[in-house]
Amino acid sequence: MKGQYEQMHLRLAAQLTQDEIEKHRGLNELRTTME
Repeated sequence: MKGQYEQMHLRLAAQLTQDEIEKHRGLNELRTTME
């Protein structure tokens, strides 16, 4: 059970970082179009 929970947590963490990456990418694109 513990291993299952850890896997789920890792998957959630990976999803979060992916969202952050996408967000930052979008912000960078906005910044370039503004210049």
